[in-house]
Amino acid sequence: MLEKLKSFGWGYILIAVLLSFVGISFIAFSGMLEALAIVIGIVLIIFGIVFGVFTLTKDARGGIFALKVVFAVLAIVAGTVTAVLNDAAITVIADVLCLFLIVDGSFKLTTSITSKKYSVFGWWFMLIVSVVTIVSSFIVTKLMTADGDRSALTVILGIIILIDALGNLISPFLMAGTKAKEHSEKDNTESTSRENNKQ
Repeated sequence: MLEKLKSFGWGYILIAVLLSFVGISFIAFSGMLEALAIVIGIVLIIFGIVFGVFTLTKDARGGIFALKVVFAVLAIVAGTVTAVLNDAAITVIADVLCLFLIVDGSFKLTTSITSKKYSVFGWWFMLIVSVVTIVSSFIVTKLMTADGDRSALTVILGIIILIDALGNLISPFLMAGTKAKEHSEKDNTESTSRENNKQ
């Protein structure tokens, strides 16, 4: 039982909680997009500073150290640009989020296909979630422009993020079911093979 809990996809649950927070924020602050961009910028700056300080306090000074310092500086620069050029940054943030949602939706599509192969209950629900996420994210990237009214699209993006969060919430259960049926099928094949060898 403890082994099952350890192997359970807790990372998916964490991502689902994080995405839920982001999705609700996009819906709640749809009329204050500039403020949302400033908050995202400040969070990036703080992350860059904290990450940089932790990196600099370590003794190792190899290639990984250099990459971490560059990453910290990039986070600070990106945060500053996002906070200062907040109006233009919203479109970029939306595009990056949509790209993430399309990629994540593709992974969920793979999960649903694998679950279908092993007849795991709920595979069709994941299929719907993944297709809706991919298609709607692609449409939002085409409609989101710096010129037009983005409030309604931001709410729609928030809803898409919440749908993807639901997909992340279901994923570990489908994956656990798939793994269990895969092991069961493998055990049955090995058992049949042993019986045939005995005969």
